[in-house]
This record gives sequence, C-alpha cells and structure tokens, in this order.
Amino acid sequence: MIRPLLLLRCVVGVACLTLFSGLAAKDYRSQILRGQKFLEKNFDRLDADALNTLNSLMRVYGLRPDLPVGKRNILEQAESNAKLRAAGKDKTDDLSELEIRLMKRWPGLITSARFCDKYQLPWDYLLKIREESELGGYGKTRGLFALLFAEWKNCARDVAAFTQEKNRLIRELPEILQHSAVGSELWIECVLLLYLTEHRDWVTDDLLGLLAGAQRADGSWQGSYRMTARALWIFLEAEQNRVPEGKFRSIFLDRPIKPGWRRKPR
Repeated sequence: MIRPLLLLRCVVGVACLTLFSGLAAKDYRSQILRGQKFLEKNFDRLDADALNTLNSLMRVYGLRPDLPVGKRNILEQAESNAKLRAAGKDKTDDLSELEIRLMKRWPGLITSARFCDKYQLPWDYLLKIREESELGGYGKTRGLFALLFAEWKNCARDVAAFTQEKNRLIRELPEILQHSAVGSELWIECVLLLYLTEHRDWVTDDLLGLLAGAQRADGSWQGSYRMTARALWIFLEAEQNRVPEGKFRSIFLDRPIKPGWRRKPR
C-alpha cells in the first residue's frame, strides 16, 4: 500500500513547507470565491469541460454562481448537452453511437464511458484504455477518469478486470505527481483523482497549500478555465469533513439542481 507520506516527499520541499505553513487547514473559501469569480467573469468563453464541471459542482456541492438568467439556463443544461458540444454539434442534433466510436483517443473513450448507459461499451474498450495509459502522464489520468465514469454508471463489461486496471492506475498517481510541475494541469488532475478514487487521506494540507499558491491574481490557474474549474472541485472537496457513500457516483449523473443555488455565496 502506498503511504500518504510518499505524496509529501514527491511534491513538497522544505521551502514550500515554510511558504505555505500559514494556510489554515480546510479553509479554502478565499481560493474558491476567487476562482468562481474568474469563471463567472469569463462565462461566455468557457469550454465544454469547464461548463460541465461547473454544472457538477453546482449540483453536488451547492456552488451558487452569480449569473444572469440566460447564462444560468446554459449552465443547467451543461450535462445534457455535453455530448453535443463534444461533437461540435448544435442543440438540435444528437450524437450517434457511430460518432462516439469515431472520436479519436481520449475524447472517444471518455465520451463512451459518460454515455455508456445509452450505448454499450465496445468489446475492446479496456484494451484501448491500457494502450493509451502506456503513453504515461495524461494517458493514465484520462484512462482513470474513463474507468471511473464506467464504474459509476455500472457499465463495466468485466467488473474484476475494470477494477484491477483502475487500481493499477491509482497506484501510479504518486509517481505522476512527482514528475509533474506543481500547479500544472496534469498535477491538478492527479490531486483531483485522489479525491474521486476516495483516497482523500493521501491529500495533505501541504499539497493543498501548493495548489493555493499556484492560483493567479485573477483567480485562475494558468488562465485556464478547465484547470480553474478542477481546482475549485479540489478545494470544495477539501472542505468536506467526510465523503458520503456514493457521492462521486452521482457527480456526472443527471440529478436535480439543489434549491437556492442562485443565491450569491456568503
């Protein structure tokens, strides 16, 4: 079993420990609000991934974006229209099984998992996950995302084989963190995946401090909408005292939006 201390050795040096030692544990409201304001200000420029993530944070964590009615409606429909945006289609079109299959590499594999309740996963799906993961870095993190989507929607053809591959990729997350630049997109994906795989005890306060320190003055992470949305996801999860059973399973499933989300954050 990988010890939590391994992650600390991978990414935290003495200088970083000193720099971020003053950050209060589980108090990331400032980072969340600044990141949220950045996404609100640039709402018209958000890509499909950022929109869908923001929609999920709203539904699962009760995030309340301060947006006009028209933009709120777009955000409410982000999950149901994700497959259309992935294919570059308008809202009147639908995405066929063939179009999903023809998507190259990760867009196709992740989209297949996201909509596996509508279209059965290909027989060689797990093989393709393994092939891409051999490329390292994003190949491994995106493969893990795809496996999680399939698991949450109960679409695994061979549960034992899917679980074995998922656990293999989880064990490799610390090494990916070690070789990724702090605050980079790949680094953020690794930290987020530790939460999504319910290994929150591996995420130390120092690791979260490094993420907080990478936030820019405008509230973003490297000016990226996707990275900022995922960083918010990490901090929202860090504020939670516990992980309710089955919560992550519901993140990318259709659920009603919580009442009161339109109110401004306190």
